[in-house]
Amino acid sequence: MGKDSKNSKDRAHTVAVDLDGVILGYDKYEGDFVFGYPLPGAREFLKALVKDYHVVIHTCRPVNNINVRVSLEQWLDKHKLPYDRM
Repeated sequence: MGKDSKNSKDRAHTVAVDLDGVILGYDKYEGDFVFGYPLPGAREFLKALVKDYHVVIHTCRPVNNINVRVSLEQWLDKHKLPYDRM
């Protein structure tokens, strides 16, 4: 999380970025554990944001379920998508 970003206290403002349809391609709901691939430009977009903003990944997926949260964190890390929290 946020591996490429400044310390979060250096960034005064927060930006929430939606997961489905913004970071990853999304045509229809196929399950909480189906993520697909990042949309073109998503990595570069997030890298630019974390330089100046505290980035929160927003999703309607049930990230309060530890299995969903861990799967999503692993997917974000696998695709080197920087963020600060969900």
